[in-house]
Amino acid sequence: MNKRLSILFMAMLSIPFFFGSVEAKERGGEVVFQITVDAPENSKDVRLWLPYPVSDSEQKIEDVKIDGNFSSYKIYDQKQEGDRALYAEWTKPVKERSLIFSFKASSVERVKKDFPSKESSIPKEIKCYVGRPVWRL
Repeated sequence: MNKRLSILFMAMLSIPFFFGSVEAKERGGEVVFQITVDAPENSKDVRLWLPYPVSDSEQKIEDVKIDGNFSSYKIYDQKQEGDRALYAEWTKPVKERSLIFSFKASSVERVKKDFPSKESSIPKEIKCYVGRPVWRL
């Protein structure tokens, strides 16, 4: 489930930046995840990890909101790459476990012309997804 969420997360962030005119403009939008964790009603210690967006030289993340009926949550940093993750947990049985995670993302359109002459190999983390459909209805 986390791999699907990661792919969906990246696809949703990409959508506002691919459409528009040729001139460089700032593009942005709001991303909202409404998540219901499906686990047996009497489950304890239900945990959820989600990629957490970060601002950098290419994008600005603002107005992050985290809401839901979870017992607690925390933002974790991965020191080597600077990645972040949102961790939420439910420690008491509840009928429905919900989390709403939203933020505003913006970026300035960029043009890249210095592509390498030879393609690099596909990273092992995503190789298993090559040729597979992203969306399933």
